[in-house]
Amino acid sequence: MSEKHAAGLGDLMPVSFEDLLLAMFEVSREQLKRLALFILAHALVDRHLIIANAFARIREQGRDPNHLSKEEAEAAVSQAAQSTFAQHLQDASRRGLLPEGCESIATELNRGRNHFLHWVPGRFSLPRYKETDVIADDALTFVSDVLRFLGTVPLDLAARAAVEKPKTGEDL
Repeated sequence: MSEKHAAGLGDLMPVSFEDLLLAMFEVSREQLKRLALFILAHALVDRHLIIANAFARIREQGRDPNHLSKEEAEAAVSQAAQSTFAQHLQDASRRGLLPEGCESIATELNRGRNHFLHWVPGRFSLPRYKETDVIADDALTFVSDVLRFLGTVPLDLAARAAVEKPKTGEDL
């Protein structure tokens, strides 16, 4: 191991964390933004699947998710969140919560994200969505697909509002 490797990045460290990301992944700032949008789109779809599954499970128990207390809604969503994206997707599919085309959108997002995040030496590549690098100039097709997914996978809006209020620094 060289001295540079043994000591960490040392003198190779860029000016900022963003600069480190740009250098490490060999992307421009605009491409880094697109990459971030893709990863965040995956997280958004996962949250949507979790909430849809939580409320479907409540309905399966003969209860109305729109009449839960905030604490009950949070507990149901927390329980539904205890697995992976793939399991959330499988549960939503099994429950019939995914209109036509939505399962393939979520599957493709997950495939691209997994390929990027679960790195192994010799196999680096940026995520792809429908065979297009997500950082390409014309690659934002995933955005319209995610918006379609969010607009067509049903949620109980009152119950959703009870659990989606973002926590601020004061709440933590």
